[in-house]
Amino acid sequence: FVQRTMQTVRSWQVRPASSQSTDKVAVIVLNEGIKDAFVPHNVEYVIRSTMKRLGPDWHLQIFHGSGQKAELSEALGNPKNVTWSRATVRVDGSARDVTSKYLYNKLRWSMDLWRNRCPPRAHLDFRARQPVAPLQLRGAVPELRHSRGSS
Repeated sequence: FVQRTMQTVRSWQVRPASSQSTDKVAVIVLNEGIKDAFVPHNVEYVIRSTMKRLGPDWHLQIFHGSGQKAELSEALGNPKNVTWSRATVRVDGSARDVTSKYLYNKLRWSMDLWRNRCPPRAHLDFRARQPVAPLQLRGAVPELRHSRGSS
């Protein structure tokens, strides 16, 4: 599915709402930047397809690793209105970059992630290998409506 739709999805622009104009925020933690060992351009694919499916009323917040912001921004077409936050977690009283699965899991369960989020009323956490499923939103994106052979 991803290989069949990659060209279409990569053409979609990332256009999140301003954090001041919405109470809905899509949040993703990308401590390794755009790297993905399984599918080339997967991170880009997931963000572009998720934001397209959510629509223009959602803001996007990306927690990124050290030195990853510029590369991520370029891969997404340098979108405006993204909140870029460094992925750090407190360990023994000091902030550390999230550089391992252990620290990533610690961040997901810590207040560090919640304290640094934009202050909306609705959050959608998504992950690089778990985009918003096309079947959950069938018909919401015309270019993918018939992607599974449905009519």
